[in-house]
Amino acid sequence: MIHAENLASVHIANQNALIHDVILVFGKTGRFPVRQWELPDTVQRHDSYTFCEQCGALLGYLLDSRLNDDAIRKTWKEQLAV
Repeated sequence: MIHAENLASVHIANQNALIHDVILVFGKTGRFPVRQWELPDTVQRHDSYTFCEQCGALLGYLLDSRLNDDAIRKTWKEQLAV
């Protein structure tokens, strides 16, 4: 997990902003261990780290799935529903 910005940054101060980022790394098949992505039960919003971690896992699951575009959008919206 990568910190998005310095916590003292005027861009995020008192804005309830995320302080972490998720970085996607793409590489040739076989160069890295294959991860089996699982669909998270829900995406928690109680802290920046957990939210980014679960969104990253959700994105990994969706990119690895054989779902069509409409099913991907539906799943993403359901997981991030308030």
